[in-house]
Amino acid sequence: MSSAFVEFLKQQNWLYSGYQRILRFLGPKFPVAVDKWQFKRLTGQPLHLDPPRSFSEKIQWLKLYDYGNNSLVIQCADKYRVREYLQENGCGSILNELYGVYESAEEIPWDSLPEQFVIKLNTAAGYNLICRDKSALNVDQATREIRKWFKSPRGESTVELHYMKIKPLLVCERYIPTLDTVFPIDYKIFCFHGKALFTMLFLERDKELKRIAVDKDYQVIHGLLDSQYEGEHLPEKPPRFAEMIEYAEKLSKQFPFVRMDFYSDSGNVLFGEMTFTPTGGFNNYFPADVNLRLGKEIHLPCDAE
Repeated sequence: MSSAFVEFLKQQNWLYSGYQRILRFLGPKFPVAVDKWQFKRLTGQPLHLDPPRSFSEKIQWLKLYDYGNNSLVIQCADKYRVREYLQENGCGSILNELYGVYESAEEIPWDSLPEQFVIKLNTAAGYNLICRDKSALNVDQATREIRKWFKSPRGESTVELHYMKIKPLLVCERYIPTLDTVFPIDYKIFCFHGKALFTMLFLERDKELKRIAVDKDYQVIHGLLDSQYEGEHLPEKPPRFAEMIEYAEKLSKQFPFVRMDFYSDSGNVLFGEMTFTPTGGFNNYFPADVNLRLGKEIHLPCDAE
């Protein structure tokens, strides 16, 4: 099935929906075959696993042969249970305030929640309800939307097998105030074997997402990102940026790779999440030479000598 045909299916909603259901069915049963198909379709390159060389290929190897049975990865990829990991490692002070955890939309105590809050699904990215003014919130509509989250993919079609081992829950936390945008700046620190190599700032997520890569001194790293994904204006350095790096390196020591996400909250460091498979490992913002260079930073048992 060619990528052009998949694009055609996207224009036919019912056909594309069926195609996605097939991938979700096949992914857990034939993970290597589905992952190779998805990799070729999304990156335009064949997936080499024997041995993997690029950053993207090594993330695929970890997805297929490690993460699905790695209890610590499964715990830390869970946006709720990762809180235990931070507390056990003496980092509980950087956790956001937790209002509640619910197993269904019907359990949410809307009346007792504060005027501002965030509800997110613990098993996937992009499933967030951001409430900045509860008086303007349509609770019935929000409840219907949240119900749909529990039917959403949990890594089957992208072969992110670790997400399939996580029990879906709703996590309600304090809303992080911002000046003029819905989303605060994300500081995503790419850590390799406990070493932070660079930080990617995610900007303007409520508009057209832009990214800027910086080093430990908060200097822009030119050429690390494909230019079409780069932002132009570097925001002011957060007051405790060096502290963010320290937390990232401390919490990432047990993993060959993990992206540690943080926010700057009134000058303080606030933990976001731990991501082991950015974009599902189907990288689209590193140029080919950078993708290969970063692959050398991940050391796997299957690496060629």
